[in-house]
Order: sequence, then C-alpha cells, then structure tokens
Amino acid sequence: MKSLEEIGDAEVEGFIGIGGYASSTLGIGGVIKLHADDFVVDEVLSNGMRSRDCLTSTRILPGTGDHLLCVLEKRNRDTLLCLSEIAAALGVSSASIGVCGLKDKRGATTQFITLPVKQKDVCDRVGELILRNARLIPVKRVSRRISPRMLARNEFKLRIVGVEHSHRHAAEMVAAALASLRTSGIPNFFGYQRFGARRPINHVVGRLIVKGRLDDAVKTFITSHSKLEAPETRLARQELRNQWSRGRSADRLPPQLEFERRVLASLDGRGEDYTEAIRALPLRLRKLLVQSYSSYLFNRALSELLATGNHVNDPVPGDMVAETDLYGLAEPNVLKVNRYNIQNIRERALKGGLLVMLPVPGYRVQIPGGPKGEAMARVLDQEKVSLEDFKTSCLPEARARGAYRPVCLNAAVIELLSTTQENETCTMKLHLEITRGSYATAILREIMKSPSPLAYDGTAVDRPILQDA
Repeated sequence: MKSLEEIGDAEVEGFIGIGGYASSTLGIGGVIKLHADDFVVDEVLSNGMRSRDCLTSTRILPGTGDHLLCVLEKRNRDTLLCLSEIAAALGVSSASIGVCGLKDKRGATTQFITLPVKQKDVCDRVGELILRNARLIPVKRVSRRISPRMLARNEFKLRIVGVEHSHRHAAEMVAAALASLRTSGIPNFFGYQRFGARRPINHVVGRLIVKGRLDDAVKTFITSHSKLEAPETRLARQELRNQWSRGRSADRLPPQLEFERRVLASLDGRGEDYTEAIRALPLRLRKLLVQSYSSYLFNRALSELLATGNHVNDPVPGDMVAETDLYGLAEPNVLKVNRYNIQNIRERALKGGLLVMLPVPGYRVQIPGGPKGEAMARVLDQEKVSLEDFKTSCLPEARARGAYRPVCLNAAVIELLSTTQENETCTMKLHLEITRGSYATAILREIMKSPSPLAYDGTAVDRPILQDA
C-alpha cells in the first residue's frame, strides 16, 4: 500500500478503505462546506431535545445533579480542540466532559456536552467563557454525564454548490440516485472525517499502536505529511522528519498543530519516552486513533462486499442481524442467521425491523460466518492483525472493544429542499437526518460521486465520475 506522502486526492478513498458505489447513476459533482453555513449540523437526543433549539435560552432550566448540560456552538473548529480550550478555562479535565460525538470541523455545528460541576462556581463561569469561533450555552443541571447512547440522530442542512448541470437536470439526477439507493441500500462507510479529510493519518497511527510500535506511531503522527494539507504545515513536517535524529523542538511546528506540539514537547522534556509522549494527547484522541484503524478495516471489508455486485443488505445464513429500536438504531444484541430462521429474518429485514451487521474489529466482537464474515477475516489476515491485538497492551487505555455496525444506513431522511440556477451552475439545498454513528458523506458521495475528497471539504474539483453498473 502507498504511504500517505505518495497518494494524491483521487487515491484517498482507497487509502481509508472506501471503494465502489451502491448506485450506478452519474454523480452531480459540486462541492460542500465552501462556507461554514453550507454545512449545518445539529443533534437530537433520544428525549427529543434538539441542540439548536437551546441557543436562544436566556436562563438555566430547573434541574439537579453533578453535571451541567450545555450546548456547544462552533464554526470551523475542531471539537477536541474546543473541549481542551473549555477544560483549560474551567480547570477541569477534558476526559470529564461528556459528549455524544465529534462534529465536523468545517461547518456550523451545535452539540450537547456535559461539564462536571463539583466546583460551585462552574455554572457561573460557563456563561462568561470567551472561546475562539465558539460559544457555550448552559441548559440545565443533570444527574448523568452525556454519552453517545443518548443521541438519537444528527440533522443536516447543507448546500452543494458549483453543480455543472441545469437545476432541473440536477434535481432529476438526485432523484435517480436516491431511487437506486432505495433498492440497494446506502453503504454505511466511516466517512473522511474519521481519518482526516486532508491528512488521513488517524488509522495509520492507530495501526502502529495496535501493533505495539509506539515510537513509530509518535513519529508518524507528527511528521507524516499529505499533499492535500496546507503547504506551511506540510513543509514543517518534512523538515522535522529530516532532522528528527539531529534534534527537534516543538517550537519548529506551526501553532495550529497544537496536538503535535504537545507530543513533541513531551519528547523534548522526557527524552525517548514514547508512551508518555502519546499520552500528551487527550484520551479521546488516543482512543480515536485505535478506533480509526478498526473503522478502516470495516470500510475495507464493506468495499470488498460491494465489489461482488450483490446487495450487501440482504441477509444470508452466517450473517449477524440486530433488531431496531424506536429511532431505527440497532439494538446491542445480535442474532445469528441460519437456514432455519432465514425466511423470517428476510421478511423482518425487508420491513426495516432488522439490520444486517458487520463487526467493527475489537477484542469483544466475533467474526460471523458467511460471505460477510469471510470478507472481514480476509482483511484481518491481510493486515496480519488479530482481534486480541486491539487490547493494545502497550497503551491499555486506548483499547478497542469493537462493535457491530449496520452495513447500510437505516432510517435516513433525505430531502431535496431547492435547486437554484446560478449562471452555468446550480446550487442544491438538502436536508438530511441520519442515526448516530453514520456519516452524511456516505450519502453525499453516492449523489456527488466526486473523484476527490476535497469536494466534501470545501474545495472545488473536476467533474464527477461515473460508476460502472
């Protein structure tokens, strides 16, 4: 496999394990996230609370407990960096802040977080915080720290700009793509943001952690560069790699590379202690690196299944399936498909009551039988990694239990709101609602079919590609 430094934008999808499309329609092209307001994301909790509705709150609602529920509103900010900024300002640890998930860096997003309020003045200080391109709105005291399981769905309002078709033709193309996807299902790939859109490095570092190579993990995290990242940061990484053995300093990295500077500062102070160096990263990020490697393996197995031409969402003996809850989310317990229950399971799956699952590798999951399990087993064998390796004995706090993930998005709402002609191109506005853990780009790549991930991260690219039927 090519290294990060070698790949161009057209090779990024393969680098993060994504290959193929479920639909065979022509993509409309265009670009999203050109401006922050082109990509608006809000959270909806399982109790019905919507993050954007809390922005106009003028007072804290009645409530009791040791946690303060807040809404974090941000524009073009990384969630982890925002949490670090909040933690430093309030004198709490980043790990003590509860979140449902990490929201897109590029865009205008709102999300729920909880803060520990054992210090009596935390509630008062929240309202006084001044954050960069973000603000924190206190909502109410609650008894529990918020977690991903409390999130029902994410809602998106987005614009695709620069579509090189008439607005009528573009609308017809979107309708055709959606009709195709209703038959095939939408592959539930982990999206670009899981790995880094312009520098997809997370899974590479995660692989090195899983294999116990912390020295290489640290060096890769800091110095591996991508052709797609800003020239300033790319050059800084290259220079640091070239002089790694002759002396290094965090001061040689640009200020925006805050996490890299933390790791390098640890090395500067502790010598060659790579375990403590990587522990300079927030715990969430350490876990994310390992989870990103699991996500890469899932993507590869799903891509292999797509390449067979069969509908990956059709249950067959040997598969694992899960029942759905009220919100269309998969229940935690999985059922095994066999020749005795296959007919009943197919009927229930057709009605949306059951979801076909594929493991996201970790030390607590099992590899199913049948074609889907065989695909995952082949990927693990090619990577020379076992499920036990995800215990990450070299960095136990980052271990990955694994999970079972639907192979296709379920209960997704996709609505074309409008198309507007702008000279020779048009702009399309869409509304999406997807269950937690899934990515809007999984839908958008089927509609846009851009040859470059930059089209999903604010940069216009050449015309879309046509997927062979």
